Amino acid sequence: MMRRVLPILAAALTCIGCAPAAQHSQVPYDASAVTATVSASVAAAPTPSATVEPSTTPVPTLHSDSRSSGRANIFEVVTTDLVMRSAPGTGPDSVIYSPSLSAPMLLYLLDGPVAADGYEWFRVVRFEEYFTDIGLPGPNTGWVAGGGQDGEPWIAPWKGVCPEPNASELLTRSPIVALACFGDLELTLEGTVGDCSDAGVGAPVFQRSCLLVPFGYQAQLPPGFGFYLATSISPVGRGEPVRVTGQHDHPAAPTCDDDITHLLDQTSPEAVLLSCRGAFVATEISPTSAP
Repeated sequence: MMRRVLPILAAALTCIGCAPAAQHSQVPYDASAVTATVSASVAAAPTPSATVEPSTTPVPTLHSDSRSSGRANIFEVVTTDLVMRSAPGTGPDSVIYSPSLSAPMLLYLLDGPVAADGYEWFRVVRFEEYFTDIGLPGPNTGWVAGGGQDGEPWIAPWKGVCPEPNASELLTRSPIVALACFGDLELTLEGTVGDCSDAGVGAPVFQRSCLLVPFGYQAQLPPGFGFYLATSISPVGRGEPVRVTGQHDHPAAPTCDDDITHLLDQTSPEAVLLSCRGAFVATEISPTSAP
């Protein structure tokens, strides 16, 4: 049965692969601790033959999935109609997923490269940088080729700009973007408390959630920035102006909710974990005054 806390996380998972909202001009968040260098290595290989050979496509560098990897594992689709498959290769055991992927779809690299049928394959979670209420159907995790056999790249390191560390910027962004940009850095957000769903002090983190409405935010979608409460934190009354201190990539994320994969049957465990790691968990809430 769906726990009361899951609407925030379920909305985030539903929007992995959403169509992007209108993007707006942003100032880069210039902090070396949260911006990692993105790189790609070029691997030349023999021309593919009838046997399985690697392609001559530039091969993205896959970084270990650690808190120090930052945004280096986020890539973007730089072509149209990129096929995502259930397995590396083009054989009958590799099912083609629908729909195909086109720019500006983002990809979080999980594994690869794997050489098969003349291509270099990467296992990815697809997602959109911005939230809307329209979800893209189909599985969100699969294998894509990094480029064509002629050397044309089909995916490339993400060139996007990290959000500013405030509630108004974060509420429209994918939690995977927040995870990649901020890791487990302590952030302080301000706004007004919206609706809360609280299982009580001492309950698991992901059974306790609230919305934070940024100061000056006009009611649109989404209704506020969703965050979770650490087990020892008491919620604050609706409408109270607060300063919320917390972090993404909370230690409780790996056990956020194993049952959610049954609610969203096309959401892989890897996508669930990424969204849980990207969720913001409050470790302190204090009163403040609206500007």
